Amino acid sequence: MRMNRMTISLALLVALAIAGAAGFFLGARLKLAVPGQKMEAAAQKVLYYRCPMHPWITNPNPSTCPICAMDLTPVHEGQGEGSGIKIDPATAQTIGVTTEEALARTLTRDVRLAATVKADESREFSVTARAMGYAERLHVSTMGARVSKGQLLLEVYSPDLVSAQEEYLRALSGGDGVLAANSRQRLIGWGVAPEVVDSIEKTKSALRLVPLLSPASGVVADKMIVQGQSIMPGMQLYRISDLARVWAVGEAYQSDLALLRTGQTAQVAIDFMTGRTFTGAVSFVAPGLSTESRTASVRVELANTDDWAVRVGMTATISIAATVATRAISIPEQAVIHSGLRDVILVSPTNGYFEPRQVQLGASAGGYTQVLEGLKEHEVVVTSSQFLIDSESNLRAAVKRMAHAAQGDTLHQHVEAEVASAGKSTPQVKGPQKTCPIMGGPINKKLFIDIDGHRIYVCCAGCFAQIKADPKAAIAVLAQRGETVERL
Repeated sequence: MRMNRMTISLALLVALAIAGAAGFFLGARLKLAVPGQKMEAAAQKVLYYRCPMHPWITNPNPSTCPICAMDLTPVHEGQGEGSGIKIDPATAQTIGVTTEEALARTLTRDVRLAATVKADESREFSVTARAMGYAERLHVSTMGARVSKGQLLLEVYSPDLVSAQEEYLRALSGGDGVLAANSRQRLIGWGVAPEVVDSIEKTKSALRLVPLLSPASGVVADKMIVQGQSIMPGMQLYRISDLARVWAVGEAYQSDLALLRTGQTAQVAIDFMTGRTFTGAVSFVAPGLSTESRTASVRVELANTDDWAVRVGMTATISIAATVATRAISIPEQAVIHSGLRDVILVSPTNGYFEPRQVQLGASAGGYTQVLEGLKEHEVVVTSSQFLIDSESNLRAAVKRMAHAAQGDTLHQHVEAEVASAGKSTPQVKGPQKTCPIMGGPINKKLFIDIDGHRIYVCCAGCFAQIKADPKAAIAVLAQRGETVERL
């Protein structure tokens, strides 16, 4: 009975062992059969090794990062295609990366000018005395009074005008047509209105007080006469301004003058007329700048309201939609990273890489910036770069890191690459040691090793081991660069 129990127990143990072994080998076979696993990756060609934390640190052979001491990870063929930084779509969506296509646009900018309403100088009229006499009676005696064309302004007494009227009447009664016509023109030349001359001809009597009429409708902008005052030929009596049309005169800075020209449509907003604008046209752009304000006058003509609500002296704002550029390849302004000495954008190709690219910019208008060089139409650029812009210092560091990654980071080369290229001819610049023979970057004057009568400087303590292993190779690398090793 005891033997039977032992036999059964032994059989169970053997069965369990066989089942475990079968499960292990079956699982291994299934694992190897899954596509996309390490076996398939191992079949791909390794291009180089790169630090996952510092991607500009590369090496053709397996090694460790001299900065963080992490193992360099392999970059396989196909994984390294493209330049720049690769971000998978899920991560790009998480950090808020947005893109926009570069298109050819017509860029327009709204030029706004502070302006003042002024009278139209071409619609101003002067009432001037042309004969000696006296202002016997003033019918318009205040400035600012609104007058109509042909309205009586004042009556003057002038002996010369009385004599001219009598001469005209004698010519008419004598039947001398030539003399009558000459006398008529003489009265008109002395400022007597034609309708007044017709009245004299009709009544057959001379007027002692000759009326002077307004030459146009408008307001009395200036009055230089009082009742009873003597007048002389050439003396200005009134100045009439027709305010049916007015000027809005603005001041433009020299940076805006290239965008302004006569004939452009302008919108004029009077400050006190909220929500109402007037449409006019630019009629004049001053050819020179004011020496005090360094601005040029820009004149816009516009029609006044029927009640002449737009008054001289009011403040206004002129808005002119000026064309900055036509068929200009442009991108949003926020897509440009200004690093001080250069302007950089991030181009997003279809392979998932974000490529930093230096561009030359042109004019900006309406939230878009013209790209003169460095970008083609229909290329896609990154418009939100929050993952790069943390602060001003991080911005510059990010641009440098991306530039190094895009160029394969030729700044950091290991000793194997330097020795391999020792036989090639390169430009020699003789001078003291400036670069690390291992990493190729700037040296730290506080880190050096004295060996075989030479003092060799390095960039970090991680390079000491390789120099100790082969100091002659390190010296040969520096000699190839044209750098002299310090002798003790």
